[in-house]
Amino acid sequence: MNWNRKISIQIAWRIRAFLRKSASSGWLITLLLLTLAACSNPEEHDKAGVVADVAYTCPMHPQVVQPDPGICPICAMDLVPFSRGDEASPEIMLSERQKLLGNIVSKPVGLGSIDNRVRLNAEITENKEEKEIVATRVPGRIERLYVKETGQRIQAGQPLYEIYSEELLTYQQEYLLALEQNLQLGTEEPRFAGFLESARRKLKLYGMTDAQIARLEAQKEPKASFTFVAPVSGIVTEIAATEGIYLPEGAKLYTIGRLDTLWVEAELYPEESNMVEIGEEVKVSVAGFEKSPVTGIVSFISPELRGTSQIVSMRVEIPNPAERFFPGMQASVWLESGEAEGVSVPTQAVIRDASGAHVWLQTSDSTYLARPVETGMEEPDRIALLSGVEPGERVVVNGAYLLYSEFVLKKGGDPLAGAVEPEGKALLDAHDPIAGPPVFAEEAFGPAYEVYLLLKNALVASDKEAAQEQAAVLAERLQAVEDAEKAQAYALRLAKAPTLEAQRETFFFLSNHMIELAQQKELVSGGMYVQFCPMANNDQGAFWLSNEEEILNPYYGESMLHCGEVSEVLE
Repeated sequence: MNWNRKISIQIAWRIRAFLRKSASSGWLITLLLLTLAACSNPEEHDKAGVVADVAYTCPMHPQVVQPDPGICPICAMDLVPFSRGDEASPEIMLSERQKLLGNIVSKPVGLGSIDNRVRLNAEITENKEEKEIVATRVPGRIERLYVKETGQRIQAGQPLYEIYSEELLTYQQEYLLALEQNLQLGTEEPRFAGFLESARRKLKLYGMTDAQIARLEAQKEPKASFTFVAPVSGIVTEIAATEGIYLPEGAKLYTIGRLDTLWVEAELYPEESNMVEIGEEVKVSVAGFEKSPVTGIVSFISPELRGTSQIVSMRVEIPNPAERFFPGMQASVWLESGEAEGVSVPTQAVIRDASGAHVWLQTSDSTYLARPVETGMEEPDRIALLSGVEPGERVVVNGAYLLYSEFVLKKGGDPLAGAVEPEGKALLDAHDPIAGPPVFAEEAFGPAYEVYLLLKNALVASDKEAAQEQAAVLAERLQAVEDAEKAQAYALRLAKAPTLEAQRETFFFLSNHMIELAQQKELVSGGMYVQFCPMANNDQGAFWLSNEEEILNPYYGESMLHCGEVSEVLE
């Protein structure tokens, strides 16, 4: 597969997207300054050792390269000069000014450890074991509700409702009678003390507090309407009664949620369930509080799959003493599966495209070289490199994408290939529609590819639930496909993505690995289209596979349904 042409497409559209943005765009200014610096000061390049060989290219279509000034045959824009340098060299050279303008930063890498962590999307819910139900202790009519709205915070002992109850009036009268009898005859008949204690326990069972009983003893006036107070502190989450209605004994009035502990409910796949056990401590980061994760205890793992899906429910109990968190907030649960020793770099240092992953190495003060790498475990801000970089080599940790763009703009080719596209070569070769759907020599890849197409169609239709289901099925089918571990990992991540936007971000990486797999698998018959949208992936461009030549964009759906073009046909 000729990925050089794909990269040319991607860079051409990327520049077009930049030009559509406002003139204040930082990326646009940086890119233009780098281009001008590369073209306008040949003496400086000569001093740096670059051959001052000037050619002309189109800012919109960098694959158009001519030795003389003119106009672009595609868009009719004036061609601009640029220094071609040593086109055969796989390295790119930048002056000190260019490095400063592009904020190019490199650092030596060393051996270290990186955690192998699995991130589970989760949601905070109330701790149902701490929930308090307030019910009527006696039958009667609700005279007044002191708390009439949910969400209110209440304290233990705070008035909740007033009820008119003749039954409670009778119990108060019985208590006052037993109190009088004990005062008059208690010294002679000890049994009257027992009658008084029995009447007192009955009042407490029916909801009266010690303070209310003491007030009754002091005033000697029973009341038919009585105020009941909150038994615990918390948040009122439900109000089940209204003023003026008659309720039997035991009728539900309020639900009070206690927020000192909360549940975090997460979803995981069966193969991930062996990474955690009940009673184990796990880290939980809550949206908006990522810098201060909390430690929770796994209190429940479902013994069965949920419905017809391949999902296992897990519950983590977390402390919430300051009541910073509330039910409904989004969270992440991190499962640890040990550490790996090796070279690791910041995530932004790795450039991924349909041909794989690579980093930029600084080989001298002014030269940079692209190096393909194999990636491994990932943390939120770092990624392990299994091969491609040795300890002590300097890796560009800031400005890697700018180097990538500058290389293609200057040399018109793939930085990994070190080759230059012939001058004036067409963007795409003419191609005929493929004869039919692909049939692969490896039987396991065909069913996985079919589910990938269903996933793509779900994203085209902006159907989040269908995309989650198809991604889960795809992950299961990729288990039987050789060398599909990375694609499977991204399929699992997409199945758990909480939003459609997150699904499409993950689909970008999944598609890159699926294209790589499709390139490696032997085709018995038929073929497929590799399609490209220049606007996706934050104007960096994104690829996907399709059985149809018609563009149906999975990254934007109806808003930009036909944005894109066929970049390659695999047959």
